[in-house]
Amino acid sequence: MSNKKNLKLDFFFFEVILFLLVQIFGLFCGLTFSKMPASRQALVQQSVEPITWWYFIIYFLVASLALYLAVKFIKGKKPFKFFYVFLLFFGSFFVFNIWFDEFISAIFSFLILLLRYAFPRVLTHNLGLSLAVVGASVALGLSVKPSHVIIILIFLSIYDMIAVWKTKHMVAMFKGLVQRGVYFAIIIPKRMRGLATRMSQTQASPDHIFLGTGDIAFPIIFAVSALRQSLVASILIIVGALLGLAFIHFVFLTRPERKPVPALPPISVGCILGYIFSFFI
Repeated sequence: MSNKKNLKLDFFFFEVILFLLVQIFGLFCGLTFSKMPASRQALVQQSVEPITWWYFIIYFLVASLALYLAVKFIKGKKPFKFFYVFLLFFGSFFVFNIWFDEFISAIFSFLILLLRYAFPRVLTHNLGLSLAVVGASVALGLSVKPSHVIIILIFLSIYDMIAVWKTKHMVAMFKGLVQRGVYFAIIIPKRMRGLATRMSQTQASPDHIFLGTGDIAFPIIFAVSALRQSLVASILIIVGALLGLAFIHFVFLTRPERKPVPALPPISVGCILGYIFSFFI
């Protein structure tokens, strides 16, 4: 077996490209928003209220419990697909609303949904979910302080390790959602042509790996929040997140067995260290 195959460099290449594209676009959206006139910011941010770390954690735990119980006891697919469509629409709507009015933003969001379900491929899935993640992440980043994001990241990193390695309920929840046609993860192909793979063929394919939405969202949330301090701080947060992602890949994903891995802890460590380092520049 070649070193390239051992290290899964083909996966890592697309993982880095997709991760950075979403991170840079999220930071660009946050930066664009921060430079808007105050009147325009008020229109876009009218549904975004400032939140504290403890409020976020309570909301997260309640939402996670509700979703877990729903996956466990609701057997049908329609409620989950409706929830998924709802998130895709309003997440992408927030992104488009940074540049366009509500009507045009709604049209673009509808077109993204139409594209996703008319052509259910990895490419259209990644596009729609990335827009939704960026929209939600920018909105949260605008409403929470960097110090609060650090507390949230520490809590969620511990939660992630327990949920994946100990209780395994996050793994069960992810599989249950996938069985219902709902993928809360960016799909990383081994090769470029893997972007054209039908969504129904990705779960059993060894040519695709999954990167959870939280692993993508929280570096954006932190980076957008840190724009209050400086653009340099935001960039270093993303660089730190990328180093954390690389750590996960080369330490865990290169092993022969293919098991779920909590990616958020090393990504969080990278983000926090990047933020701390920004104070010395």
